[in-house]
Amino acid sequence: MHNGNGFSDFGLTGFNLTAGHSYFFVASVSNDTDGMEEFFIVPKAVPTPEPSTLLLLGTGVVGLAGMAWRQRRN
Repeated sequence: MHNGNGFSDFGLTGFNLTAGHSYFFVASVSNDTDGMEEFFIVPKAVPTPEPSTLLLLGTGVVGLAGMAWRQRRN
């Protein structure tokens, strides 16, 4: 009587899902002796830079450019 542990036994990789399209998955499971099998599609999170991080990076680049300009001027 092991009705699952909440974790997947498999991970499918190597394909991209596009929003607005329909997809049909077929799974063949053997030796499934304890209840219904469940499958989940979990999108991979794509990290996006925060505006404050971009502002900090931009400020650093401008500062380095200013220092280089000042070095050349002297």
